[in-house]
Amino acid sequence: MPTPYEVYGSLAPTLVTQRPLKFLFVGDWGLSNDLAWQVQREGHQAKIFIKDADCKDIGDHITPKSENWEADVAWADVIVFEDTGYGKAQDKLRREGKAVVGSAEIGDRLEDDRDFGQQTLRELGVATLGFHDFTSFQDARAWITQNPGRYVLKPNGQAADFKGLAYASKRRDSSDLLEMMDNLEKKWPKNLKPNFQLQKFAQGVEMAVGAFFNGTDWVMPLCINFEHKKFMNGNVGPMTGEMGTLILWDPNPENKLFQQTLAKVKPLLQQHNYHGYIDINCIVNEQGAWPLEFTCRFGYPLTQIIADGFRIPMGHFLEQLAQGTITQARVGGRFSLGVVVAVPPFPFTSKPEYDRYSKDLPIFGITKDRIDHVRLAEVKWDPERGRFLTANEAGYTLIVTGTGESLEDAKRRAYSILGEKTSGVYLPNMMYRTDIGDRFLVEEGQLREWGYLEAPREAKAVRAEEPQTTRA
Repeated sequence: MPTPYEVYGSLAPTLVTQRPLKFLFVGDWGLSNDLAWQVQREGHQAKIFIKDADCKDIGDHITPKSENWEADVAWADVIVFEDTGYGKAQDKLRREGKAVVGSAEIGDRLEDDRDFGQQTLRELGVATLGFHDFTSFQDARAWITQNPGRYVLKPNGQAADFKGLAYASKRRDSSDLLEMMDNLEKKWPKNLKPNFQLQKFAQGVEMAVGAFFNGTDWVMPLCINFEHKKFMNGNVGPMTGEMGTLILWDPNPENKLFQQTLAKVKPLLQQHNYHGYIDINCIVNEQGAWPLEFTCRFGYPLTQIIADGFRIPMGHFLEQLAQGTITQARVGGRFSLGVVVAVPPFPFTSKPEYDRYSKDLPIFGITKDRIDHVRLAEVKWDPERGRFLTANEAGYTLIVTGTGESLEDAKRRAYSILGEKTSGVYLPNMMYRTDIGDRFLVEEGQLREWGYLEAPREAKAVRAEEPQTTRA
């Protein structure tokens, strides 16, 4: 019998009926902890595979663990991959008829090999900034000396996970970058050979356009998003994975940024039977949109924010996405927003400091039965205390989310959850930015002038009455 369940985290919870499914979540660091928990709350079964030994306690007593994901493939109805690096396996499973959500081998290359990603965009007719790839700092220094200008250094491949290895020159002649290369070379991971790209710097507004792809077509609405990567308010401090993101939902497939960039990738995704999320981060200015990089996987905290914005059960959505039958997802407002809540030593990693300040911290204000608009990151459950605790050693703990017709509504819903008040979400030494979304208020007018934002009235078409699929 189909199982009724409630859609949590929405402004108006809805009772939905769907047959129970078995979901297998696969990744390196347990980033799908929240998705796995959500589908279980919707009445499904789930297992989560975490490759990295240091992350193994993420999701303890929340989702059953898979010790060998390949052995659990036969058990699963839907397999969800959270990271790049599994592309060949995903392609093979799809050829075998399995329902798979994530990326593909082509997605791994587009994201991890920046040169390939930029060359592919050029071949598809997308304008790109000048770039050059290097495997030697000495060669890169010589190239800048011969070609003076302002550049951004971005690591390729596995090194891209180390956010402190990226550097954007602040000087027109990149003299600061030349000096910083000495520092970057010394702290480059010893097990990885230098592999990075120098990309021409462009002044403008940084924004991204993303969407889910169902194997043959886009799933609307578009996810226009604005990342906040620096640690502190005002976009200062060290680089982090992200401290928060603002989403502007756009139902219009003629969106200018989409048409200039992501829309042109459709034939390639069709060719490779891509079922998952894909995103292109860009610099936008009056001359056009300039792609910086691909994200060909679930983004974090973007995935948790999307889950808050959707008014469709995630289990239903993931199944339909894997099967290629969904073309429209209902959302609850024009804006969705998420704020990362972290504890020391974030944004750095130090096990002694984590053990001293943040290990097994209790998280107040949420329980398994009271968690709306709070999304799990590096968290586990203590059944004896009946409380969520911090997990892992990186300090990336929670994402609080909000959705509304206006940016103000979305911000109010997210930030009203946080605080030391009796009903607020609180944990000792927690850190978060209080200005997520504010830069949009400054940049909105400029983006409209350049044609990259439409009038607010267009947003009302985002909210379809029901999710649209291509099957009964």
